[in-house]
Amino acid sequence: MKENRIAEIRNRLMNHGPVAGECYTNPEIIDHLVDLQEAMAREVFALGHAEHFAARDIMIHFGALAEEYGLTGSDEYRRLAVNMKTLGYTIGSLKKGATGEKRTREGLRVMNYDPHVRILYNITLQDDDSKTEYDAIVITTYGIFVVEAKNFRGTAHITEKGMLQRADDAAATYNLGERMNNKEYLLKSCLGDLAGVPYQGLLLYVDESADIVDDYKQIPIIYCNTVAATIRIYNHGEQAISPEDVLEIERRLQAHHTESRYPCRVDCEQIIADFARLISAIEEKADVVNLVDEDEKPKSTQVTSRAKSQTRQDNTPTRKHHVWPKVAGGFVLGLVGGIFLGKWL
Repeated sequence: MKENRIAEIRNRLMNHGPVAGECYTNPEIIDHLVDLQEAMAREVFALGHAEHFAARDIMIHFGALAEEYGLTGSDEYRRLAVNMKTLGYTIGSLKKGATGEKRTREGLRVMNYDPHVRILYNITLQDDDSKTEYDAIVITTYGIFVVEAKNFRGTAHITEKGMLQRADDAAATYNLGERMNNKEYLLKSCLGDLAGVPYQGLLLYVDESADIVDDYKQIPIIYCNTVAATIRIYNHGEQAISPEDVLEIERRLQAHHTESRYPCRVDCEQIIADFARLISAIEEKADVVNLVDEDEKPKSTQVTSRAKSQTRQDNTPTRKHHVWPKVAGGFVLGLVGGIFLGKWL
């Protein structure tokens, strides 16, 4: 295997993607992962003709290419396939979360016209035992409303014990009742003498077509187009919180807010290492195939081929234009395909 070629690819990619051990905000993780995927795409697309391949073509070509060169059983291939799936899922889920936050803001923005309403987004509160994020906290003169936003399609079931289970993703099951109780506890623990004000948790589904079976019945289920109207229903004309205390509650929550930063769970260093070695392996195997092809050509054809190669202006070896249209078709979104799927979700 050509170690110089491997090092060359790794050096070009090493400054892309999240750094192991570093912590990032969710938007930063998205940006770093997308940057890595684009850098990997350029590694392949720059080799020629990749602009002619659509996503469906790339997916079709890669399976045949990996099988042809006997790479599907290699450790590098298996690791990269798993890591790319994780990378694509991470980008997709974080982007869905960002979309959910955006839709939640759109649903609540009409309440900004009320001079006695304050809305906090993406607040994180914690104590010595726990930490939780709040998608939205709406502070009004008639109560505090904590909005928990979920963005997925399909069917979900909330059991009598408060467990939220998604039909399309069993791994996404979590204890909704416990989570909402913890949100209420941490929020009130920040309010001191104002902890007794009216409080209500709300579960907001971003996708209005989501089918929710609610056997828990402790947390109202709402949607983006009904969230503001639902909160206003609680306004019975009585002032439970003074306008001055609305501002004080906002101040106290902001004072206790800590920015949420996390390590990226995608092993980008391993991705880059395996990616570089697989590119080199494909090129080596393609060299052997091309040499055999050249030996089998009539002599006149070989001379013509060499003459044409000598007249090339870009000095790119002929073999790469023979192999890498297929590699571009297979390598980027067959393996890197997990990334691109995440990018376009």
